[in-house]
Amino acid sequence: MKFTAVITLAGAAIATPAVEKRATAINYVQNYNGNLANFKYNQGAGTFSASWNNPGDFVVGLGWTTGSPSGSYSTNQGSYYAEQPIDRYDPCTAGAQTVGSVTSDGSTYKICTHTQVNQPSIVGTSTFGQFFSVRQNKRTSGTVTVANHFNAWSQYGFKPGNYNYQVFAVEAFSGSSSANVQVSGTGYIWGLEPDDHASNYHAANYHATNYDQTPNYHANDYSPNYDYAYWNFSRYGTEVGPTSGADFTKTIHHEVKGPTDPANNRVDKAFVVCVTGAGKGLGFYIALSYAKANVTGLVISSRTTSDLDALTAEIQEVNSNVDILAQVCDTTKDEDVKKLFEATKERFGRLDVCVANAGVISKYLDDGSLPKGIDTDFDFERVIDINLLGTVRVGRRFCPLLIESDGAKAFIVITSLAAHWIHSQLTPIAYNISKRGVCHIVEQMAHDHAKDGLLSYAVHPGAVVTPQTQHHSLEKGDIWDTALTDTVDLCGGWLTWLTKERRDWLNGRYLAVTWDVDELSAMKEEIVNKDLLKFKMTV
Repeated sequence: MKFTAVITLAGAAIATPAVEKRATAINYVQNYNGNLANFKYNQGAGTFSASWNNPGDFVVGLGWTTGSPSGSYSTNQGSYYAEQPIDRYDPCTAGAQTVGSVTSDGSTYKICTHTQVNQPSIVGTSTFGQFFSVRQNKRTSGTVTVANHFNAWSQYGFKPGNYNYQVFAVEAFSGSSSANVQVSGTGYIWGLEPDDHASNYHAANYHATNYDQTPNYHANDYSPNYDYAYWNFSRYGTEVGPTSGADFTKTIHHEVKGPTDPANNRVDKAFVVCVTGAGKGLGFYIALSYAKANVTGLVISSRTTSDLDALTAEIQEVNSNVDILAQVCDTTKDEDVKKLFEATKERFGRLDVCVANAGVISKYLDDGSLPKGIDTDFDFERVIDINLLGTVRVGRRFCPLLIESDGAKAFIVITSLAAHWIHSQLTPIAYNISKRGVCHIVEQMAHDHAKDGLLSYAVHPGAVVTPQTQHHSLEKGDIWDTALTDTVDLCGGWLTWLTKERRDWLNGRYLAVTWDVDELSAMKEEIVNKDLLKFKMTV
């Protein structure tokens, strides 16, 4: 059961000129699914109560609204927590990554970070970062000096900005209990100069772009069933560190649009593309996207003849002029990969793009869930063999032909956001490791074959419903039910943009098809000079 006492702040990620300071009484009511918790409140007195019995998720509470006298809002969001554990739940051991600690208000707090992917937020479904400070001894009343947490988080990538509201709230999504809470404190509207940093905040108060606030709280009737109380801060435009790069560009896309439309990336010369694992899902639509981009030759492979027949028919409807080589190939068998290569060379004599797409995830457990932890993932070897070693087999055979050709010379590996995860709460450890591994293969290839003109990319295809992911969700409203919001053809469209011309500045790097390509291109100099979008150890 999850219980939280929450302060929430949200707003734009820009600083504003210094302006007036004014006190405000409690003037904001947080009421998300309050009917599930018998939510009652007295705004003037700063009190509220809640009681529940195995509810759905609810968030209720009181706080303050705040805003900036000027500035604009971006579309990203971050969440920040200073948690008061009561019993069992600790997000730092439940998926978030522990990065440090801070001492404040009579206790040590663990600091950890996490990225929410395509989850509900104040701007709708979005991908956003989270910072947690988890108190190491429990209490039922006290003061949280928020500035201390902001100062500590700044060491790990947190950057201050403007906020929309600040709320002390209770959240639960299971169990049975009740809460009676008294909230006190006075909010202040502030403006900061653009060069203000977290270290400039008053030591005794939370003094961010629009708030100077040290809230106090007291909750009665805490039962042993409470798992924890926490403070929650939600803000637009935060750069999260460490980060998965989910919001590397300010604009995030969930469907093909404009420059990623294959119709805008048509080729007008000999251009041959090979796609492994093309029978279903992403590979199927990657092949279709290249057909729409008017390539002259398509090599498609799958382990099933019927899937190849279906794809061939679709391709011919899209582009009747494309020359199609369809061949059964199991990438766990080097002899199959060799035969596919030989057939490609004999048929076309060249290759411009090779997409190593074939991949799997560990088999579901008896209860229908994905394995969590190394002790439950008994499909480990098969996943590594297909996802990681399969990529090696394809690269080993096809890269020489790419290098010999006078075209794009692009080797693309389909990776995943999971490559960044250090836990298996969402996807199994074998899958995560295999997807991290192919990113390192791409980095190695970029160095080893730089003189040959080979370009290699590791591409995250988005959060997509495919035959492989469609059964991940176990119940309505869980993360898999809400996260898979990108269209299945987005990846293929994005790849036609990527390979339309040689993009040496992205060679050897992790990329995501949700990124805005115009904004990405504008960052070219920064990406090269700072050697961004690569996996590195922080020391």
